[in-house]
Amino acid sequence: MATVQHKTPGVYISEPNSFPPAIVGVETAVPAFIGYTAIASDRGKSLVGVPTRINSMAEYAAKFGRGYEERYYLRPSGKEAKTDTRLAENFTLIDGGTAYTLVKDGQLNFYLYNSLRLFYDNGGGACYIVSCGTYQDGTPDQATAIKVQELIDGLQYVENLVGPTMLVVPEATVLANEEFSQVAIAMLNQCARKQDRVAILDVFGAEKVADDESLWATIASFRKKLAGAPAEALRYGMAYFPFLQTSVVSTSDISIANFAVGDGKAVLVGALNDAAAVYYPPAEDGKANPRATALEAYIGMIGASLPDTTANRQKPPPERTPPSILTHSELTEALIANLPPLRDMFHHAAASQSILPPSGAMAGVFASVDALRGVWNAPANVGIADLIAPTYEVNSHQQEVLNVPTDGMAVNAIRTFPSRGPLVWGARTLDSNSNDWRYIQVQRTMIFVEQSVKTALNSFAFAPNTASTWTTVVSMIESFLHGLWSAGGLMGDSPGEAYSVKCGLGSTMTADDILNGNMIVNVVLQMVHPAEFIELVFNQQMLGGA
Repeated sequence: MATVQHKTPGVYISEPNSFPPAIVGVETAVPAFIGYTAIASDRGKSLVGVPTRINSMAEYAAKFGRGYEERYYLRPSGKEAKTDTRLAENFTLIDGGTAYTLVKDGQLNFYLYNSLRLFYDNGGGACYIVSCGTYQDGTPDQATAIKVQELIDGLQYVENLVGPTMLVVPEATVLANEEFSQVAIAMLNQCARKQDRVAILDVFGAEKVADDESLWATIASFRKKLAGAPAEALRYGMAYFPFLQTSVVSTSDISIANFAVGDGKAVLVGALNDAAAVYYPPAEDGKANPRATALEAYIGMIGASLPDTTANRQKPPPERTPPSILTHSELTEALIANLPPLRDMFHHAAASQSILPPSGAMAGVFASVDALRGVWNAPANVGIADLIAPTYEVNSHQQEVLNVPTDGMAVNAIRTFPSRGPLVWGARTLDSNSNDWRYIQVQRTMIFVEQSVKTALNSFAFAPNTASTWTTVVSMIESFLHGLWSAGGLMGDSPGEAYSVKCGLGSTMTADDILNGNMIVNVVLQMVHPAEFIELVFNQQMLGGA
């Protein structure tokens, strides 16, 4: 300790540091979600293109609003559908009544909001939101299109941001084939440049897979889309299949306003009146059923109170629905109370909105596994909250091709197992032919160590390049790695087997390196690899055998 020259009589207190500098591990599970939002404003300031850190859905709602209000209409089964619609399944509003098909008004899928709900329900915490635009973007008569350049711009907004460790762009699956490829490759390239994050990819077209033929065509097409990515970038990417049928959207999130779209309002009113006539037939004396009369009054409110123009579709419902004294939610509950089979229509709508790409859920799984078991553990063999079932059931034979392809672009499956339910059943990167970077947890653990050490060594940028500095640096890194090894993050029966750290003249540096201001630290790690294939060997011992 340096001697201090005191000039005034008195008592002086000195508190020298007892411990050397230490390395604090960086956060490992902070995704950046990029996509479209209902609003993007904070106290009057636009948040479009501004990476914003949040910690809960409440914070998201305050700055970015809620999810996209999907609109539907009913079409009597057998009639031709409009070319700009996506059909849900057929259903009968009531036995004995007309069969209808629930038709979605338009093909847009704004996945960000519900993917974020999956993220938090699966253990997510802090994350960044990048709004590429709002659902209307100044054109209230028509929802905005999801544009490839806006998603790529969203990626650029977070490129130089310190903090995100994962990139998640669920709405990339809505783009055209070649546009999806552009976004996916841009994600991988950014990860390779920054070396501090990974990309969680959804398989394009996975929600449409229905049989073996479409499965292999979809997977082959997905791998072809990534063929333009540099080989060194593939280790930073991980892909998941298939889409997920979730319970994120419930019937309580749907109101009768979701079904009164344009000309479809008349069809809706007619369908409800037909169902009411079947459900509440007149009495034997010909008098109307009182419940039918009450239901007729509620049905009449639909035509008088609900929006019927495209311009009103995304506007929030009025506080009250004139001329009635019921809000949309109250009118919905009144209709269901008097016509219980109506709830089936809401169930179909909620189910169609709850089909989501898996990337949001996997970001939550990564965060949960990191918090509970450490980043060095595989984010696999775990369930997914809110998951009812995968949209396609993958079997063991099919996963062989997904997991060990000849081109190395492994796709991780989410599978259903008897008595265990749906599980994440894969933990490979897109560089699965590499012995070094085959596994997700190996890549992410290496990022964790690299970024933690790099951040700590910034304080030595202008320190003397001498033996005392080298000793301090080696000691600091060894202390950090020892803690990682003790927690199970490195292999080896002893610290010497798990890691080694070298820094010094003659070992990692030459005299020229020192003259040029280069301090070179060599760190060798024994990474933990998973027991991916467990083989049991049973032998039968003969009676009396040794």
